[in-house]
Amino acid sequence: MKEVERDSQGKVKMGPGTLYGSLGRMMEAGLVRESDKKVDSEMDDKRRVYYRITGLGQSALAAELERYREVVAVARRRRLA
Repeated sequence: MKEVERDSQGKVKMGPGTLYGSLGRMMEAGLVRESDKKVDSEMDDKRRVYYRITGLGQSALAAELERYREVVAVARRRRLA
């Protein structure tokens, strides 16, 4: 949640309900899964869960990024951006 806020320069604030709701929907869709890999054993506690994007998730992300690129291209052609 803090990283989202930091990456967006404070424009996006995400609460736990939004984060975990989104993760749940992405898991149900097969876009992400829980990961066994731990990033930092000193930071870990039993409650900390790590997630990994799946192959399907990678494909969905690539398609979504392409869709955004197309929208930006249309806006530029129309001199909106």
